[in-house]
Amino acid sequence: MLHTIRMTSYRISVVLGIALLATIFVGCGVRSPSAGATGEVEFEVDPELLDSAYENRALGVAFRPPRDWIALSPEQRQGVSEGLAREQGGQEFSLEIVDVFLETQSLSFASLSRVIDADGPTAQRSDYLEHYWANLEAGEEDDLRSRASFTVNGLNVEQIRHSPGDRITFTLITTAGDGTVIQFDYSIPESAYATEAPKLESSIGTLSRIVG
Repeated sequence: MLHTIRMTSYRISVVLGIALLATIFVGCGVRSPSAGATGEVEFEVDPELLDSAYENRALGVAFRPPRDWIALSPEQRQGVSEGLAREQGGQEFSLEIVDVFLETQSLSFASLSRVIDADGPTAQRSDYLEHYWANLEAGEEDDLRSRASFTVNGLNVEQIRHSPGDRITFTLITTAGDGTVIQFDYSIPESAYATEAPKLESSIGTLSRIVG
């Protein structure tokens, strides 16, 4: 199925989802800030819906993934990375998978990735945001989408919500401590939205930068 998809940056989360599900099968309501919103946003964080804290000191970010969303093994993660790499060849921007957390019943997932610029060692957040959004707007007409800027726990985030196919995806783009552009994707099937959305809101509310 992967080779039939025409890859553009706004569909990275779609391809990531397909690559993820293919790897798993072969190898083994969220409140959105209003469009244009800025400033600190407080999410309703229910610790009972979350797993223990995840920290990536190389990127200087931390969060708590939803409860029962299990980190992929290195082998599974490598399979996802290879599937994604095949679809990203020749693109202006690409994603380098860092970690993926999967809920095996609903096939919801959360991922953390680095954004790579083909023209240079460091992607510029503003360039990537505009490229991502422009491609999203040029996509399928039935892909409902919204965009908002806000700060959570001192971390400046651009959130893009869109609904490719039968999934609802929240893409959160920010910068790591060293200036690297990073992307969190939370993706859930529409059929699981009622049960998984509170977990997403709680998890997004824990995004933070590691200091020191």
